[in-house]
Amino acid sequence: MPKSQHGLAGGVFNALGGLGTSIGIAILAIVSNSTIQTHSEEIKARSELLLSGYRAAFWTSFGMSVAMTVVGVIGLRNVWHIGKA
Repeated sequence: MPKSQHGLAGGVFNALGGLGTSIGIAILAIVSNSTIQTHSEEIKARSELLLSGYRAAFWTSFGMSVAMTVVGVIGLRNVWHIGKA
């Protein structure tokens, strides 16, 4: 980006970061709640139900992190060329 566009690029980056965070949290809430509802007949203790929801949300978050790492590595594989003469 040219120097005159750095502010715009930062604003777009922050907006997309906030959007990604809100979508990620919504996905984790859906996974957690669906897991709790699925296991509510099997598990009667509330603490165990919450733990199963937290566990499902953790593994979903871990999977999304691995996927984003792969996307980042593939997307940034040619960045080392920038700045070389």
